[in-house]
Amino acid sequence: MLLPKTNSYHQGNDEIKCIFVCNEVLPSPRGGIGSYTINLASALHSKGIEVYVIGLYETSYEHQYPFPIITVKPTKISLEKHIYFSEGIESFVNRYKLYKQILNLTNTNQGLWIVEWPDYLGLWFRNNPNAIEIHKIHGAYFLQPYPGIPNWTTLWEGRQFQRLNNWSSVSNYYSNWVKEKLLDDTHKVFTSYIPVNTSFFKPNNLAKSDYFQIIFCGNGNTRKHPETVIKAFEKLHDYHKNVRLIFVGSVITKEQELRNMVQCQTNITFVGHKEPQQVAQLLNESSILCLPSEHESFGIAWVEAMSCGIPVIAGIGSCEEEIITSEGGFFVNPLSFDDLFEVLKLLINNNQLLLAKGYAARKIVEGCYSYDVVAKNVLEYYEELWDRRLNEPTY
Repeated sequence: MLLPKTNSYHQGNDEIKCIFVCNEVLPSPRGGIGSYTINLASALHSKGIEVYVIGLYETSYEHQYPFPIITVKPTKISLEKHIYFSEGIESFVNRYKLYKQILNLTNTNQGLWIVEWPDYLGLWFRNNPNAIEIHKIHGAYFLQPYPGIPNWTTLWEGRQFQRLNNWSSVSNYYSNWVKEKLLDDTHKVFTSYIPVNTSFFKPNNLAKSDYFQIIFCGNGNTRKHPETVIKAFEKLHDYHKNVRLIFVGSVITKEQELRNMVQCQTNITFVGHKEPQQVAQLLNESSILCLPSEHESFGIAWVEAMSCGIPVIAGIGSCEEEIITSEGGFFVNPLSFDDLFEVLKLLINNNQLLLAKGYAARKIVEGCYSYDVVAKNVLEYYEELWDRRLNEPTY
């Protein structure tokens, strides 16, 4: 390896430095590239790595995090009769502004620079001579399973992504899924996972509710199947009145639609978006996280719950067996509320099983998804890339 493992990662001009390009508004890093960026940047920062986050933001978020947030004001272009054409020009102009800002930063500061782009929002035809670029497969929107005809942007992104080296993914499952969709069996993909702050998301048994509380954390996207959770809960409530269901996140946009499905209105609460400390509190008040997604690239809500010692009920057919494993949770058909009901009925009468699963879930997070573990693995990957670049003329 280029840098010693027994020492700091700072070696004068041979210091690893990172830039993360983030295309989501940072004050709400709940899911997607926002969550990945903030968590990994925080993990590396805690190791003493110089980290920057850069994005196209209307507002400055300079003082909200312990590392610099570089704001590039986006350019807006609107041609009423040529919408797709104006979108293309706007996209190119803003990518170029990001590229110039990053080039200026890496030009004026010596170091072993790593630039991570979300999916691919860069300029593939002009590599940064001062940095190694990594292309993060976190939830490639141009490949998501949704109906409709892809527009030029989705097709362009997918095709350019195939041309690039240094792919990194948030799970082995998802990297294989993307490669299959792109008909690509040649790229090697590094899996970094998304780190979680285990000192922040941690068990607190004193917070437990008097009720058997089920929690759903996520948005109202159909693939997360909040409807399945509602139907299973309603059936469970017929057998056990001492149960509660709480929805956290932007699923609140579907509140009325979901409420129309049930009779036990007072036992369901929609709290909307919450800050991380509030999410941790709500998780600790709950007995189980129920998020039976049909498709996830990683499932940060799963891991935050597991870190709090809360077992998870997830859907079948995604990355759940890799991320959660059978030790930390249960897997159901995301379309079957009967399957979900049977698992919930089992757990409500078996506190010992709940505790055992929760304990195992916490151990999984400590061994695989903590700041220390993920940062160490990612830094070793960065070092390997730079070692190759410095020692292989054809790299």
